[in-house]
Amino acid sequence: MSLPDEETDEEDSVALPLAKRAVALLGDALFLAWSAAIQAAGLAFSLGFVLNLCGFGYRFTLQPPSLQIGTLAGMRAENAERRFLTEDFNSLFPEKH
Repeated sequence: MSLPDEETDEEDSVALPLAKRAVALLGDALFLAWSAAIQAAGLAFSLGFVLNLCGFGYRFTLQPPSLQIGTLAGMRAENAERRFLTEDFNSLFPEKH
């Protein structure tokens, strides 16, 4: 017959390796996810750099979520038009208070 203190020690000795394994698995999973995210970001930036060297640009849009790729000249013109419509147009016709 075992004493209650001995049973608790046995349970603790089994639970400790399980907890260590669980923490190790969680750490490995987080490390793997972080590594994949960093590699994906590096690939995206590298491809963007190659596109820029070839005279193209890219833009991420949220409505609808998409990736737009176009010539740098065309994208600059679109950006200038959008900037004019949002900033300069408002200054041309200020609201009367």
